[in-house]
Amino acid sequence: MKKTYTLLILLLNTLIITSQNDPQAEDLLNKVSENIKAYESMYININHNLSNEEEDIDQTNKVSFVKKGDKYNVKWNDITFIYDGKKLYTINPDDEEVTVSTEDFDEESTITPNKILTFFEEGYEFKMDITQDITVVDYYEQRTRKLLQYIKLIPIDSDSEIDFILLAIEKKNNRIYKSIEKGKNGTITTYTITSFEVDLPLNDDLFLFNKKDYKDYYINNID
Repeated sequence: MKKTYTLLILLLNTLIITSQNDPQAEDLLNKVSENIKAYESMYININHNLSNEEEDIDQTNKVSFVKKGDKYNVKWNDITFIYDGKKLYTINPDDEEVTVSTEDFDEESTITPNKILTFFEEGYEFKMDITQDITVVDYYEQRTRKLLQYIKLIPIDSDSEIDFILLAIEKKNNRIYKSIEKGKNGTITTYTITSFEVDLPLNDDLFLFNKKDYKDYYINNID
């Protein structure tokens, strides 16, 4: 589980903007970043798929998060992460345990909305790739056309386990739609944003941990 979280962070906390990179790609990524930072709140759902034909692996996970300011509530399948601005609460119903810690933003395995969406600060060179015109059918069978611009991310570190990442950005609104990571071991990791809502009126209770709701859980204070 921790390895999968780390892959998510490595995927979505990347890119370095330098003069060696494609100016068009740099401009597009800057627009994506500016949009994300301008939103006061966000609610996003993501499908995560991990596949490797040789290893006979095909695993799908559901990820969702709600963010308001610095506070957030992230769900990875059954695991919930609540950050109230001071403490991070990791709630694991399988183990009936809540881990309470001080969030370390530099820790790779720490999941935060900012790391998921503002992923172009360091670690990759990038260039423009293909464009793609697709039609997406949502849960209510409504069809939406999306014109995507792909950017190819190449690790600066030659020892990286990642071969490259293809990042799909919607041209209409400069938002990320999909990331496709190709590992050097043949593993393909795909993240697809299935819904993206911003500036919603959110209840502050979403970002509070209520100990009374977890009476039978072991509370593990690690710092």
